[in-house]
Amino acid sequence: MIQAGKGALYFCVDGGGSRSRDRFVDTEQTVFARRRKVHAIDLVNGWPNARPETGLFVGYTTGWAGLGQQSQRAALNQLREIATEGKTMKAYVISEPGGPGKLVLTNVDTPEVKPGWVLIKVRAFGLNRSEWFTRLGESPSVKFPRVLGIECVGEVADSLNPKFKKGQKVAAIMGGMGRDFDGSYEEYVLAPEKIVFAVQTQLDWKVFGALPEMVQTTHGSLYQGLEIEKGQSLLIRGGTSSIGLCALEMAKNAGLKVISTTRSEAKMGSLKRLGASDVIVDKGEIANEMRKKYPEGVDRVLELVHCYIDC
Repeated sequence: MIQAGKGALYFCVDGGGSRSRDRFVDTEQTVFARRRKVHAIDLVNGWPNARPETGLFVGYTTGWAGLGQQSQRAALNQLREIATEGKTMKAYVISEPGGPGKLVLTNVDTPEVKPGWVLIKVRAFGLNRSEWFTRLGESPSVKFPRVLGIECVGEVADSLNPKFKKGQKVAAIMGGMGRDFDGSYEEYVLAPEKIVFAVQTQLDWKVFGALPEMVQTTHGSLYQGLEIEKGQSLLIRGGTSSIGLCALEMAKNAGLKVISTTRSEAKMGSLKRLGASDVIVDKGEIANEMRKKYPEGVDRVLELVHCYIDC
């Protein structure tokens, strides 16, 4: 039986002759119904934008026998697409570790909303190094098959919590997404309410999609890792990286004096325009120049290039 909306999808052919009825019940597994027409569709003259929103749906056509086999098959495919609309989605599923080719575009069931979770229509998401490690099999806790993706932005598709309204712009991040449960490499993701955040923004989806994990990493590095405070000085090594640029703006807004590094003299001006108090060209070693300029040192250092720890 083909399902549509809240009930069965009904398809009536040529007024309901027994031959047509047998064909569709036995061969095409389509429920036949007479005198219960909710919406009329003419497969010969075109397929209008009809949707089974009422739960019952009847397609009707004249001249079915006059259609060629290819046209009949195309019409039935259209019928099935309408019947299953919203019930299936596309997702990149990985079943075993390996290269990018292990991510296989697959038709899967669309998740159903449940208490404490939000169904999100994914509009964009960033790619993260942790997902690369997981794809290669270097995340032992992740079990395959799995849909990867630890972050996304999109719109609320469904929620049992009135706090989340359909169509509301949201971002979702971490919390086991793409690791303990399927992540953002799919058209719809079902995420716990605790990792879903409503956002008011006019940013393009592609720009918005690049922000959640980057901003979360930057905020955590500055406020939890370095415990920054107003009036302190901060050295950002790797200042033109995405995290470096985000940290520059976040730290300036928090009232810190920021010194950024770059390997390109051509980028010095842009860092200063963005708010850096000083810019140092990093040629692989900056200790001597830092000691000359700042003999008393700086309060905090955010190292984004490399870090050596003596054990």
